Amino acid sequence: GVDSSLYSHSVSAVSHDPLTSTNYGVIKIIPFESQLKRMTVVCEEAGRTGVVWVLSKGAPEQIIQHCIPTSVPQDFEVQLNRYSSLGYRIIGLASKAMKCDGVELESVPREVLEGQLEFRGFLILANKLKPETRGVIEELQVAEQ
Repeated sequence: GVDSSLYSHSVSAVSHDPLTSTNYGVIKIIPFESQLKRMTVVCEEAGRTGVVWVLSKGAPEQIIQHCIPTSVPQDFEVQLNRYSSLGYRIIGLASKAMKCDGVELESVPREVLEGQLEFRGFLILANKLKPETRGVIEELQVAEQ
């Protein structure tokens, strides 16, 4: 179970960072919406009240719309195009620390939570085909003819 005495907000789950031995309680999840192309999680560090972390991920072009402009690298488009052209799947990452003394986070609008984020970088994923996939695709293409 979750030791709720370590958190100032209601926590639905806890994530442990093994590098720092820190626990983070998940306070709110704003699910992925296909038209917005992003999702956000709000969490609180165990034993540290008054500040929450807002963590967003999604389509890089959408994520930077919510970031402080000076946090976005000047070569953002170049890097995004470079990895995209190589066939990688790219997710933009952004976050911020937000003061929340006495604030009911459920009442804070999504636009406020996701505003003024700091761009943190790209998560670059390679979708490698399984060896048998190529043969299946060829069979399907032959079947279509």
